[in-house]
Amino acid sequence: MKVQIKKEIVVSISVVMLLVFGIVGIGYTHESDKEHFHDESITLSVDENTPKGENIGEPLVVPNVDESTAYELRGTDADWFSFDPATRQLKTLGALNYEGQDSYAITVVVQRRESKADTTDAADDDMADTVVDDTTDAAGDDMADTGVDDTTDATVTDLYSINVTIKVNDVNDPPAFAAGNSATRSIDENTPANVNIGRPLRATDEDGDTLTYLLKGIGDSDNFVNLNEKTGRLTTRTDSEYGGFDYEAQSSYEVLVVASDGTDRSEIKVTIKINDVLELRDTNLRTAIKEALGVVDRELTQADMLGLTSLDASNSEISSLGDLQAAKNLRTLQLGKNNIRSDQLLHLSNLRRLTSLYLGGNEISDISALRNLTNIKRLGLANNDISDVTGLSTLTNLTTLRLDHNEIVDVEVLSELGKLTKLYLHNNAIANVEPLWNLSSLKALRLENNPIEWTAHLYQLEKKHGTEIDIEVSGPWDVNNDGVVDATDVGLVLVDATEMGLILIDAKSAMSDETQANGAAETQVDEESETQANGAAETQVDEESETQVEGRQVRFPTDVNFDGSVDSMDVHLVLDNLDDAAVAEAPLLFDTVLLKTLDPSALKMYLERLRAESDGSVKYHEAIAFLERMLSEMQPQRTILLANYPNPFNPETWIPYQLANPSNVEVTIYDARGSVVRRLHLGHQRAGYYTSRSRAAYWDGRNTVGERVGSGIYFYQLQADNVSLLRKMVILK
Repeated sequence: MKVQIKKEIVVSISVVMLLVFGIVGIGYTHESDKEHFHDESITLSVDENTPKGENIGEPLVVPNVDESTAYELRGTDADWFSFDPATRQLKTLGALNYEGQDSYAITVVVQRRESKADTTDAADDDMADTVVDDTTDAAGDDMADTGVDDTTDATVTDLYSINVTIKVNDVNDPPAFAAGNSATRSIDENTPANVNIGRPLRATDEDGDTLTYLLKGIGDSDNFVNLNEKTGRLTTRTDSEYGGFDYEAQSSYEVLVVASDGTDRSEIKVTIKINDVLELRDTNLRTAIKEALGVVDRELTQADMLGLTSLDASNSEISSLGDLQAAKNLRTLQLGKNNIRSDQLLHLSNLRRLTSLYLGGNEISDISALRNLTNIKRLGLANNDISDVTGLSTLTNLTTLRLDHNEIVDVEVLSELGKLTKLYLHNNAIANVEPLWNLSSLKALRLENNPIEWTAHLYQLEKKHGTEIDIEVSGPWDVNNDGVVDATDVGLVLVDATEMGLILIDAKSAMSDETQANGAAETQVDEESETQANGAAETQVDEESETQVEGRQVRFPTDVNFDGSVDSMDVHLVLDNLDDAAVAEAPLLFDTVLLKTLDPSALKMYLERLRAESDGSVKYHEAIAFLERMLSEMQPQRTILLANYPNPFNPETWIPYQLANPSNVEVTIYDARGSVVRRLHLGHQRAGYYTSRSRAAYWDGRNTVGERVGSGIYFYQLQADNVSLLRKMVILK
């Protein structure tokens, strides 16, 4: 009963569907609903060189599209295009070239793709039973699973089509250089004008347009070349303003060559390399070289220049060395008494094998171009205009150096030339020869006609190393170079002595402090203090003497034996060489300022050492007597309180004084009301001068609790045994 009902239902549905399909078929045949494109053909366009995947025109309007619709491109040009079914858009498959083909023809075919499944099985009772009732069997039926999706058994039917003509728009193609973006050309230096520089720089144009070439220089490069605007060929250019190519001046140039078709342009960077060729611009030099090589009957070659090892072209009126640097095997070169200027030395900078070079009697002022000639052993630069010799610092293999008759002032750099055996510096403007003292290899040194201030620096060269020196060399014990070895020389050495506790006060500092102390005399308080201060004037040194002594400290070394330290050996040397008159008159000749810089206790220690070493000889007797008189001269005759310095001050000051006798010393600071501000307990001190910063009393401007005091007038009192002295000072903030 159940099966019968189902069969009736199936029959009824089939009748209804036939009626429906009959109606649809009638409607489909209506003219307005036919499946076709609106037009049988269309024309689209695309620019040439359009890249792959670009749309061509608008999408095609395809009627009655469903899941079974498919598309195919046909025609001989179909391989140049693709069709996107999702957007129904025709697309490029590659760039099209108008010059190669200006139009393409294809056909777009619309198809229907259907499965080959037997649709009549749907009316079969068993199949119907299976479809309606047995759902599990339907799920396992392979045919039911694939249906129309099984494309392997699909049938394709052409429905309708449209012919498409695709026209390619002509787009201008820019010129292109075959060499790409860069190229290289070369030309010999000194090539005359209007000579071709390599091959033309040709560009191609796909459109066949006529090309024009333009030149764009980088820097001033376009001033040296011309360009043929029709052929793209570079040629040399030589004019009075720029001259030709010179390898030594510039070994390469860069230019931009532009190719234009009137619409677009391309450019290429061209490097023009200059070939170095043999050039001897100076005919006198050329003649000298030919004579040296024995080839006077022909022109010189590169091989000739490489074979040149020695050349004497002195007194030949040579002014240009040109390309002498091609003679890279030169060992000896003599160019004395010519017209050579400093700029010509650049041509010698590559002659690294030179061992002897003579350039005397020229017009040279700058020798820095010689710095690379490090193998040179003999160098002659006499009779030039040289003032700066720093360019010689790298020539450490020099053994003979002639620099006489120049304008040299500073010879510091020569101290680095330790292999020198002969050095000629006469007739210059040299004042300080100290840098020469350690040139221990020197056998001959000429220095006459120089304004040398002190020759003692050369004493060791002459006496220890046997150097022959053409000027008189003074002994180093005449420390101040005044022509007399006296007490001042001894004192200058003693000031700097470092042995056996002889670490003494720096004379320059002491002199500065003493000047400040003495200059403050206007702050004296009472008549007694004023009298004492004036009495101290005997120990003061006037401005001229101070300047002179200060100059000695700067200019004259106290390391008399040149051993790197100032010690008792230096003192011995000065004492051993005292002039007879100086021994007798030591206290009178001794510089008073230097006396005040010496520590009497240290001097006593040195005196005791001399007594212990004495062998009873006259020399020791004179030296001991000399120091005894010096020591007595160092004893102040009166105790004096001097003016503080600086004054006015803020916040600190030094209070100088001198003691005639050993004393317990105390300095008390009072304010204007007489109240004690600070006491400075200096302890027991020997007789002597306490005037320098290192020995004077020091007040930091604070009271007994460490607070800084305010501006105003203050008084300071020196108490030394039974002596009490008072002076005024001012704090000014």
